[in-house]
Amino acid sequence: MIKYISLVIPPSDIRELRDLTRYRRKSTEAMSVEKNRVQKVLEDANIKISSVVSDTFGVSSTAIIEALLAVGKLRKKKNALHQALVGKITEHHTFLIQTSIGHIRSIEKLVTGIDKQIDEKLKPCQEEYELLQTIRGSSNTLRHPS
Repeated sequence: MIKYISLVIPPSDIRELRDLTRYRRKSTEAMSVEKNRVQKVLEDANIKISSVVSDTFGVSSTAIIEALLAVGKLRKKKNALHQALVGKITEHHTFLIQTSIGHIRSIEKLVTGIDKQIDEKLKPCQEEYELLQTIRGSSNTLRHPS
């Protein structure tokens, strides 16, 4: 006797939405990898910026990192900052950090584009989406499935 397995193939709009959310998740994972790489390079250069700021990739921190790459004199402005930034950034460190920051920015643009597509795909089922978000533990699962 042959048993048949019945497969349910979701409609194309649901498959497309699923593709977008998976792609978004993979992109944000790639961004995390790049951010970790920058932190590792900074630590290799003995730059302990994470001991001074809460978000190494916040607006202020990014400005500090970019100033360090361009100028190298920022570390004299505040005592705590000075203690955290006593390392030496070499040309090699500068290249690695600038490359990673460029990659992070391109991924951020990519994720923004994916978010716009997800918003478009969700329009026909916005009510259902909002209802799903009321379930405990499922908030933003379509956007942040990680």
